[in-house]
Amino acid sequence: MKGKILKENHYVLLFAALWFTINLLFLQSYPFVHTDEPWLSGLTRSIMESGSLSATEDFFDLYPRHPHAIKILYHLLQIPLIALFGYGIFSVRLLSLLAGVLTIPLFFRLLKNVYPESPGGLRFIILLIMSVDIQFLYGTHMARQESLLLLLEITSLVILTEKNLPALRRGMLAGLIIGAATAIHPNAFIIAWPAGLYLLISIIKNYLPRARRKADRSLKEGLLFLVGAAIPALAVVLISFYFNPSFIGDYRAYGEPLGVLDPTDVKWLRLPGYYKKLFLRIGGTYHTPPVYLQMVLFPFFLVADFIRNRSWLNGAGFFGFNIALALIGKYSQPSIIFLLPFYYLAAAGSLGWIFEVYKRKSKGVTARAKRRLFLFPAIVLLSATAFFSFRDITGEKESFATFLKELKKSVPSDGVLLGNLYGEYLTGEEGRFYDWRNLSFLNESELTLENYLDMRSIEYIVLSDELDFIYRNRPVWNVLYGNIAHWYPQMLELVEKKGTLIDGFNSPGYGVRIAPYRYRRDWHVRIYRIDQSDSISE
Repeated sequence: MKGKILKENHYVLLFAALWFTINLLFLQSYPFVHTDEPWLSGLTRSIMESGSLSATEDFFDLYPRHPHAIKILYHLLQIPLIALFGYGIFSVRLLSLLAGVLTIPLFFRLLKNVYPESPGGLRFIILLIMSVDIQFLYGTHMARQESLLLLLEITSLVILTEKNLPALRRGMLAGLIIGAATAIHPNAFIIAWPAGLYLLISIIKNYLPRARRKADRSLKEGLLFLVGAAIPALAVVLISFYFNPSFIGDYRAYGEPLGVLDPTDVKWLRLPGYYKKLFLRIGGTYHTPPVYLQMVLFPFFLVADFIRNRSWLNGAGFFGFNIALALIGKYSQPSIIFLLPFYYLAAAGSLGWIFEVYKRKSKGVTARAKRRLFLFPAIVLLSATAFFSFRDITGEKESFATFLKELKKSVPSDGVLLGNLYGEYLTGEEGRFYDWRNLSFLNESELTLENYLDMRSIEYIVLSDELDFIYRNRPVWNVLYGNIAHWYPQMLELVEKKGTLIDGFNSPGYGVRIAPYRYRRDWHVRIYRIDQSDSISE
């Protein structure tokens, strides 16, 4: 038995290594680079250059930024990869891929813990399907925190379902894992709910009269889970106050336009719209991978698994996720990845039930025929999942490297650039790039556009058809760069009088950040050099 388990684990590790190697090949090409990625890595670079964990993004000099510790662990983990592989999209995305490869064996362990009687082949097939799921690939390829949070979510569930661990240690360890996630992203709140709700249900069940004999949960385990989660979370809050005594007020002000301060009933009313947008692939600036299959099958898997196995874990995961999402009120498309473990756990439970039913009703069928017929629904699910993933991955036509190459033709390495956040990867040095978002705060800073360009020694300006589109359709897309009506007309006048158009190129994929309009047309990007021979503020 022990030899079989070792062999099984060996195969899983080999598969994880193969998955990692294959994904390295298209890590930089899928998905398209979102501006969140240079934003996050830009803060990591600022921390590295300043030597201070309380640093803020140097490309935001007017746009209000306030230091905090809520993402501090993410930046600390990104630093060695940037130091080792250089500053670029490969190194900053590698952290997410590494988290993904660690998730694979941990999820296999979770499958074994939740369904110990299921065939090893079934567990491996479910693992294989999850590994090619487009949501999993999307999350593990983006230089954002979702992949790390998914890893911690699954780790906490593995600990809570581990029967060989003493109950009190189990609660404390799972809580510490959840609490540590607060140093990666505020969405630690989302991954805390499935684990916490599952533990709460398990404790309540074990205090029911008919469950007393086999009770393996206690109120102490639940309390230790809360204590374990509170310790690192409190440390993050205290460090944030050390960085910024006005931490709470500043963080609330940042979250208000994102909807986190809306009334609770308003947040709940927006929940159905979140799923509608995911199903119809309606996004803002984020790519929305196809989730038709998952959204159609998940309810069936959930019900079938509960009827057969009486497992509360997947229901707790589903309802916990939605409760947490609605309480926060920030309906971000990438967050849907936190439902993925429960979808595939429910799929394993449902397919296992099909196998058992067929096994009982096919006494005259050979063992080989049984295996083939049992594998059929799993292979159909694998094929459909892989098909949607392949189609989505190959749909990305323009590479980010090509886009940067076009910019580098005109902007020298020692030039100072004004543009959107993609410019962060052009130089990767402090004081060489400033973001358009700053311009919405010129009036508050008592500066004119010309003053600002002069003070920052900005020589190169990138403009694109995207800005024309946003200006014509304002205020719909003001969320991207603020109200550009305050500065865009002046910008056009300035480049006409003091600028020289040195290059222009079409970029259907990166010339616009609004995802539904990518590849709709050849978005034109223009690069201007500003004449600094005389002070432009005079």
